[in-house]
Amino acid sequence: MFLEICYAPSNAQPRTAGRGPTAPGKAPLDRLRPSPIPPGSRFLRTSYLRTSEQKQSLLCAIRPIPLPPAPFCHPNPPQASPFCKRFHPQKGIYHMSLKEIAKLTNTSISTVSRVLNHPGHRCNNPDLEERIWAAAAKLNYTPNTTARNLRLGLSEAAAPYTVDIFLTRFDSLNKDVFFLELFQHLKEELLSSGCLLGEVLHPVDILNLAHSSEEGQHIPYQSSLKVAAPAPAISPSRISRKENTGLIILGKCPSDMISILKKRYSCIAGIDRNPTDYEYDEVVCNGTTAAQKAMEYLISLGHKNIAYIGDCTYEARYIGYYQALLDHRLPLNYANIHPTSQTQEEGFSVMQSIIADSNHPTAIFCANDSTALGVLQALKGHKKKGYLPSVISIDNIHDSQYTSPMLTTIHIPKKEMSHLALTLLLDRKNKQHEENVRLELPCRLIERESCSYLYE
Repeated sequence: MFLEICYAPSNAQPRTAGRGPTAPGKAPLDRLRPSPIPPGSRFLRTSYLRTSEQKQSLLCAIRPIPLPPAPFCHPNPPQASPFCKRFHPQKGIYHMSLKEIAKLTNTSISTVSRVLNHPGHRCNNPDLEERIWAAAAKLNYTPNTTARNLRLGLSEAAAPYTVDIFLTRFDSLNKDVFFLELFQHLKEELLSSGCLLGEVLHPVDILNLAHSSEEGQHIPYQSSLKVAAPAPAISPSRISRKENTGLIILGKCPSDMISILKKRYSCIAGIDRNPTDYEYDEVVCNGTTAAQKAMEYLISLGHKNIAYIGDCTYEARYIGYYQALLDHRLPLNYANIHPTSQTQEEGFSVMQSIIADSNHPTAIFCANDSTALGVLQALKGHKKKGYLPSVISIDNIHDSQYTSPMLTTIHIPKKEMSHLALTLLLDRKNKQHEENVRLELPCRLIERESCSYLYE
């Protein structure tokens, strides 16, 4: 332990022993103005010394002791927001309080708290809610676990666990509202669990990482740089593991990327409607079962000529569509199969082509709600032609109840799937299970206005 001493001029004399007056011409050491102290030095404190003789001898012997850079100082701290107050030196990130985020988004602390800390809360102003989430994500907001631990008498918590998100199907969450809503639920679960949201990855990011030519080189995620063709063979052995970071996969993961992800992450969980062959922990709502439930409902209404719009490549929902036709001994008409990548724009385009065709199916089964929104939009412009088929889909996104007519759909429990996926991920992190686990949740029919009986 180092002590400090005031720096005095070289001609200064210490106070005489005892508590009597100072000798003539001698300035009291305690009243001397300290000279400039070299930065990064520590000194002995005179108050720890009993006599002036001890002080005088130490003044002659002690020299400034240079100190190495303090271990808790980040060498290159990022630029702080004007609202940032608390800096996490080990991680080099700034933690925001609710008050600071409220200032940044120009709203009240209670509103910020409800949005960030109360799962399921919906703000009356969607733009404000989006700004709050953006500020929290950009500035690495996490609940103040240190204050909570001090209040509860617990020891200091470890560094927060980071979770990356791999979006397998699209390069943007806005292209499929189902995954956007899943992502929103995941953010709520991460905050309530004290975890940090990491990076949102796409297939090109994983390929860039796998095809990196240098040992240990990390290509930045979300880079606009595409993989050069022809690319070298994938070599997962060159991929370094991310510490204290897990991965949640949203959607059907290409099989050639699974080995890359397993090399990069020690803990992986997936959320999808297409189960894998127990490649990693996953929470599924079986797309085959959901599709069969939708088809059974249409057939019960008297429909036999049913079109399918959606993905057909190893897709569980397409298998469920085909299986329902077989179960009821209905012919498979390939003219009714319309492969798409399941976006609203493609749903609109395919429905326009169906309207222009002479063969009009009496019912349309869409693989997801986003496709169905495009289908209903196309039908809305052709009401006068008298062709109004029944439309059903899968997902039950928030906007499906506001369409005209209101969309009949199969409900997928997105909130529960998000909660269980993070639970599995943290359970594996804590070494509570070793075998890959699959949790399957049920789906249910939501009857609205877009389906009707077929009267012949």
